[in-house]
Amino acid sequence: HPEHLGGAVNVCLWSKLFQQTFRIFNLSCRETF
Repeated sequence: HPEHLGGAVNVCLWSKLFQQTFRIFNLSCRETF
């Protein structure tokens, strides 16, 4: 189903977004502490 495909794409995009967010968070944490 197209819905399944869209869900998979959304999960992929969200995981990439979270990875970038965590990377930025880790960098700022290192600079702060």
